[in-house]
Amino acid sequence: MEHQVGDRVQSQDGFRATVQYVGTVKGANPEDGWVGLEWDAEGRGKHDGNYKGTRYFECVDGFGSFVRPDTVLASPLSFQEAFILKYASEDAAGAEEKMDFRSAEKGKAAIVCEFVGKERELQRMQKTSKLEHVTLIGARVRSVGDPAWLKENASGVKVLILDDNLFSSWATVLELLAHLPQLQVLSLNGNRMQPPDAAISKMFDTSSNFQSLTELALKTTRVDFDQLDSLMHAIPTLKNLRIANNNITKVSSKESRRNFDRWPKLELLDLSDNKIEDWNEVLHLSEFRQLQHLLLNGNQLKEVFFDRTENYVDFPELRTLAVANNQIGSMQSIFEIKKLANIIDLKFQGNPLAQEHGIVAMRSILIAVIPGLTSVNGSEVRSRDKLESEKCYISTCVKHADGRSVEEIAASDPTFAALIKKHGAPVIQDATARSNSSTMLTVTLKSMASDSCSKAPVTRKLPASMTVANLKRMCQQLFKLDVSKQSLYVKSKEEIDAWTADCMDDDMKPISFYITQEECDVLMQEIDAALSNS
Repeated sequence: MEHQVGDRVQSQDGFRATVQYVGTVKGANPEDGWVGLEWDAEGRGKHDGNYKGTRYFECVDGFGSFVRPDTVLASPLSFQEAFILKYASEDAAGAEEKMDFRSAEKGKAAIVCEFVGKERELQRMQKTSKLEHVTLIGARVRSVGDPAWLKENASGVKVLILDDNLFSSWATVLELLAHLPQLQVLSLNGNRMQPPDAAISKMFDTSSNFQSLTELALKTTRVDFDQLDSLMHAIPTLKNLRIANNNITKVSSKESRRNFDRWPKLELLDLSDNKIEDWNEVLHLSEFRQLQHLLLNGNQLKEVFFDRTENYVDFPELRTLAVANNQIGSMQSIFEIKKLANIIDLKFQGNPLAQEHGIVAMRSILIAVIPGLTSVNGSEVRSRDKLESEKCYISTCVKHADGRSVEEIAASDPTFAALIKKHGAPVIQDATARSNSSTMLTVTLKSMASDSCSKAPVTRKLPASMTVANLKRMCQQLFKLDVSKQSLYVKSKEEIDAWTADCMDDDMKPISFYITQEECDVLMQEIDAALSNS
């Protein structure tokens, strides 16, 4: 089989590459018939396209190599061939019948995953025409096949998963979709798509092949927003777009931002694991006025801010914001996220600010500052979590008052002001009075953990200088709960409700920082396993 520069190929042991050179290689034996490849996988190659002093092509060092195609490369398949091989081949006929029935119109059963029958080929082919969900992952698909066959056997497909195949040209994708009029979901993850040229862009402008498509996945395809501009006219119905891990640094050029109104129905945009640094780029995405879910995990964002005026509101419908594993280090970004009126789901772990406060304390701050949250870092926010977090926020502000009154704190912190209006204003103990208090504190330790809550409370006299970390070690000895799973709360003897207790959220602080009376209760709670791993 002849190869051309730009072709996508796959080795017989399953590694994919792009053809960068076809021809002779001086000094090789023989010199003719070589194909120069740029491998997708790091370390698979041996050089950067330079062989014995001659430059044949350019790529990152360690990704390039020359191969004899007949001995190394597997033959690519058409969509038709891969479809038959999986769903209607003679080999499949000997396997057990496999069906996946899901709800369809008027209660009829619909075959949506795969069907491998025991009947003859004609009967098998009749069954394939009813397939709605087709998955051909890593199947070496590079071309389309016979249009007449596709019309007869694949026209009912609604969900098509073609991840990790050998597509590179949008023209091929357009050709395939011309025969799939009911297609709603298309996944091309892992296919290295080339930027469309003028001819292909014109094809998109006049094509109706995408008219029913609502979800498109293009992870690890090297697609950026400039390429997506060509798609915007062709997919007016698009609701979900996933373009993670494509080295995207900018949303797009100024010209293409004006095209955002071509996707008026877009609700979910996944830009995770790209290289976006400037939040101003993110703000341009607010032109998608129906956007509800924005996923930005694993970028290089340092801050979050919004521009809100009487005439314009950023992201008016946004419900989910995922900014985990970025470089956000300021509390101001949290206060900015609070401006999103409909936000209920936030992912924030892995940022410097979260690492500074710790997993549990950061979650508590987010819940207290952003009142509408129902999920933080994938963990449900319960009513008890909300009450604890709000009380803890008030307590933390008071402990860091630095001589300021409650009124002065409230004037500079709107969250604090709102929370004391809800829960009541705390009493700030005079620093001198605290320093003159007893050096020994009477503390009653109580376990609220499921495995030890039946154990009797233990009362001990403890030095005021004891650290929270050492108190946790004591609790570990008494109640057999590892320090890493503990969260301690201080409750005065007068307080009846245990959930109004103040959290002891800094292990290095002395217990006197949190305990303002000579006698009190300390409640030990177990941190949820899901939360500790989030």
